[in-house]
Amino acid sequence: MIGARAQILLTVISVLLVGVGLIYLVTEPLLADTLAAQHEERATWMAEVISRDLALTTRNDTDLTRRMTEWSASLERDCIGVITASGQIYGHGSTELGRCLDAKDLATLVGAKEKQGWFGAGATRAFATTAPVTTEALGGLGTLVYVGTASRMTAKIFAVRSLILMFSSLAAVLVTIIGYTALTQLIVRPLSRTMRAIEKVHGGDLDARAAYSGGREMHELQDSFNKLAQNLKEDDQRIHRQITELKLINEQLERAQSSLVRSEKLATVGKLAAGVAHEIGNPIGIVLGYLEVLKGSDIPPEQREEYVAQCIAATERISAIIRDLLDFSRPDSIQIEEGEVSRVIEATIQLLHPQKRFKTVTIKNEVPDGKRWLVGLADARLVQVLLNLMLNAADAMANVAEPCITLSVMERGDRVLIRIHDNGPGMPPGVQKKIFDPFFTTKEPGSGTGLGLSICHTIVTSVDGDLTVDSAPETGTTFTIELPPVDPDVTGEYKV
Repeated sequence: MIGARAQILLTVISVLLVGVGLIYLVTEPLLADTLAAQHEERATWMAEVISRDLALTTRNDTDLTRRMTEWSASLERDCIGVITASGQIYGHGSTELGRCLDAKDLATLVGAKEKQGWFGAGATRAFATTAPVTTEALGGLGTLVYVGTASRMTAKIFAVRSLILMFSSLAAVLVTIIGYTALTQLIVRPLSRTMRAIEKVHGGDLDARAAYSGGREMHELQDSFNKLAQNLKEDDQRIHRQITELKLINEQLERAQSSLVRSEKLATVGKLAAGVAHEIGNPIGIVLGYLEVLKGSDIPPEQREEYVAQCIAATERISAIIRDLLDFSRPDSIQIEEGEVSRVIEATIQLLHPQKRFKTVTIKNEVPDGKRWLVGLADARLVQVLLNLMLNAADAMANVAEPCITLSVMERGDRVLIRIHDNGPGMPPGVQKKIFDPFFTTKEPGSGTGLGLSICHTIVTSVDGDLTVDSAPETGTTFTIELPPVDPDVTGEYKV
C-alpha cells in the first residue's frame, strides 16, 4: 500500500512538473516579446522627446552641450548622441554612445544614420533608435541617436520569470498536498481497509466485512466485496452441511455394508451347519455305541481302555469341527488388515471338509509348501470370500461326473493372484457381465440371495484389490482374486 501511495504521488508530481514546464515554455517567450516591445516603444518615445527638447532649447554649441549632458545624467544607463549632417558624432557623443555599444555596432549605427534595432547580445544587449534634430547649433538638420540598454528589461524578465517559477512551484506543492490528501482519504485508506478485510476472509474469517468509506467507486467496490464475502459464508455453511450429511450417509452405508457382509457370513454359516450336522452324526453314534458297551462289567481292562480312547478321539473330532465353525461365525477381531494366503487357504479347506457336498468334490491345493504371501486383506475377510466362491463352485458342479476345484497362487508384478478354478459347465457371457451385481442369481428361488458375489467383490475392492471371472463351457470357471502385498515383517492378531 505504501508503494501504491508513492506511485500515485510520483505520478501527480510528474504531471505537475510537466505542466509547470509547459507554462514556463509558453509564458517566457511571450513575456520577453512583450517587454521588448515596451522597451522599443519607450526608447522611440524618449528619442522623440529629447530631439524636440534639443530643437527648442539650443541655439549654440554651449546650449547643445549643456542639454546633452543634462539628459545623459538623467538617463543613467541609457546613452544618447548627436550625428551631424556631415556624418560626424557631435562633441563627446562617441564616448557616451560607447558606454552602450561596441565600436562595430556604433560604426554601423553611425553609417546608417536613421537605422534602428537591437544590437549586442546577453547582458550588453541594447536597442538603438534615431530621431531628426533641427537646431542652429548643428547648423541645420542632425540626427539624435538614443540607445536604451536592456538591463532594466532583463531584470524585469528575471523577476517575472522568478515569480512565475515561484507561483508554479507553490501551485505544484499545494496541488500535490491536496491531491495526496484527497487520494489518501478517498482511495488509499479505504482500499487499505478493504485489503485487510480481504486478507481476513482469505485467512478463513468469513465474517469480515469492509467498512464503507471513500468515494462512490470505493463504495461500489466495498459493497461488491461484502456481497461476495456473504456468498462465500453461505456457500461454506452449505458445504459444511453437505459434508455432515455425507458423513452420516457414509456411516449408514458402512453400517449397511457391514450388516450385509455379516448377513452373508451368517448365511454361509447356515450352509456349513447343515454339513456339520451330518458330519458329526457318525462320531456321536460311535461314542454312544462304545458307551453302551462300557456299561457291561465283563469287559477286560485292555479292551475298556481301547473303547475309551475311541470315544475320546470321536469327541475331539466333533470338537474340532464345531470349533472351526464357531471361529468362522464369530465377529472378526482384527488389529491389522493383513492376511496370510497359505494359512487362509488351509483354514478354508478345513471348514469345507465336513460338508456333504464336498464328499465328492476333489480339492487340489497347488499352493507351494512353505511359501508365505502377506496381502492387504484380513484372514477372516479372505476366508469369507474363498468360502463363498468355493461353495458356489460346488453348486455349479452338481451334475459333473468328477467335480474338481483347484486352488493356486502366483505373483504378477506387485500383485498377489489367488485363482479358484472349477471344471463345471461355465457361464454364458451375459451372466458373466452381471455376476457381481447385487441380487443377481441363477439359482432357484429360495436357494440364494444374490448378494454373495457382490459382497465378495466389495470386500476385495475395498482394499484396492480386484475380483474377476473367466468362464467358458470347455474350460470351466476361474475366479481370480487380485490383492496388494504388504511388508512380511508385520505382526498382529488374526482370528478366522
